[in-house]
Amino acid sequence: MGGAIHHIGNVNKYAREEDRPKKTIFVITTDGQENASSEYSYEKIQKLVKRQTENESKLECR
Repeated sequence: MGGAIHHIGNVNKYAREEDRPKKTIFVITTDGQENASSEYSYEKIQKLVKRQTENESKLECR
């Protein structure tokens, strides 16, 4: 999830305004191992989501 948020943020950041989507939707499915990541902690994911929802990426999380 963290990698996907980071990637989409970069794609939208460097895309021309007319090429950016109005919304980006993430569908998250899990195998129960979501806590196994050594790169992205729960807190780091929260910060990524907050940063992307507040900037030009227009990421919307519900």
